Amino acid sequence: MTKSITLSDIAGYATERGVWQMMLDLSGGCDSGKLNNIGSQAVIITGSNFHLQNTEVSDNTSGRAFLAPESFGNGTDKSKASGIWTLGALAFYAITGMHVFEGKGGETQTKDTVIPRLSSAHASRDLSELIRRCLSYSPQARPTKEEIEQKAQSALAQ
Repeated sequence: MTKSITLSDIAGYATERGVWQMMLDLSGGCDSGKLNNIGSQAVIITGSNFHLQNTEVSDNTSGRAFLAPESFGNGTDKSKASGIWTLGALAFYAITGMHVFEGKGGETQTKDTVIPRLSSAHASRDLSELIRRCLSYSPQARPTKEEIEQKAQSALAQ
């Protein structure tokens, strides 16, 4: 029997391949709104697969770090674009072990906020750029779920 662990357990130690797999496995949650208002404890890793716990995580202290800017002020936004932002924040956390924007999620992000770059020691240019686009302030500037899946499948096939 394989033991399950959470994203919090591997944060800062995730491999690039693991992050691509996570993005592929969790991208479906963008359509259903399941990625919104979750924390890293809700992401379960079994073997090399990533999935969300069946129960909704309502721990505002951990979930807040993964909320898109549009989710603050008017309740939790369950749009696909908000899920994409959350996916980018989860990927950033998996790679660096740090929450983007000092753990405040998109709460303090503005159109002028600089999105952190991942160094080449942490991620390839392709993965780094995709994560940066996921974390865009403007929902329209974020990649689509289909684009994320295509890029992840391509990266995993290499």
